[in-house]
Amino acid sequence: MYQEGYVLCVINKGHVLPEEDRRVRLPYNSEFKTRLINKHSYDSGCDLIINGEKIARFLISAGESVDVERFLDGNLSSGKRFTFVSMKDERVKNTIDIENGLIEAHFYKVKPKTISIDWNIPFIPHNPSIPEYPKYHQSQYYYCNTSDGTANNNYDEYITDIKSNNKESSKAEGSLPHEKAKKASSFRTDPLSLYDSQVNFRSSHEGVTVRGKESNQKFDSITGLEYESICTIIKIKLIEGDLTKLKRYCSNCGKKRKHSYNYCSNCGEKNTI
Repeated sequence: MYQEGYVLCVINKGHVLPEEDRRVRLPYNSEFKTRLINKHSYDSGCDLIINGEKIARFLISAGESVDVERFLDGNLSSGKRFTFVSMKDERVKNTIDIENGLIEAHFYKVKPKTISIDWNIPFIPHNPSIPEYPKYHQSQYYYCNTSDGTANNNYDEYITDIKSNNKESSKAEGSLPHEKAKKASSFRTDPLSLYDSQVNFRSSHEGVTVRGKESNQKFDSITGLEYESICTIIKIKLIEGDLTKLKRYCSNCGKKRKHSYNYCSNCGEKNTI
């Protein structure tokens, strides 16, 4: 599913599963991966949340994608695969949780690194024998003498930041807690109420993502990054269903397409299936 330059889709057996009305059909007892795509020209972080449980925040470079196939549980070397099962499975802890089968991706733009500049001007004693030159609010000029009393034709210019007295804007936190993210008013998304009724519905085809077989997918830890507080949220609901007619959908974002189209009208990707 594509939204504001980001993509969240579900992959099963190498195919991007079709998405209709924010729902993806998948047979019970199937393993799957989530693909996070950043189509922007800047790096972004993504909080992947499954069944209301935050898996981790993943860094996605500009124009790149990340496939996630397992729970981390604090282990960067191995973990349990994402597996979609029915409500009757013994591994399901809460069968009435409205977030069962829900996949969320919260995308945050990485703040560009800035170079700090020390605007402190060194003190230079004023010599009353030297006439003062006009001072302007943009900068200050100091004219200095040499030790023998003769004028020095070289002068140093020090520029004072006229905005130094303004209060610094508060820095955004590296991330927003999941429970607060839904309440933030600055999200660049459609109001959640517009589609909560679509993804959070109850039916006989409901299922839950549980911990399946072992996976050796590895990740690296990255620190020192700051993120914008505004984020883009994408939601997908997994429900039970077959995997027929995959060729009618884009192999990259899952958008429905015509057989005669070689490129997706939604994301521009060339279709290979």
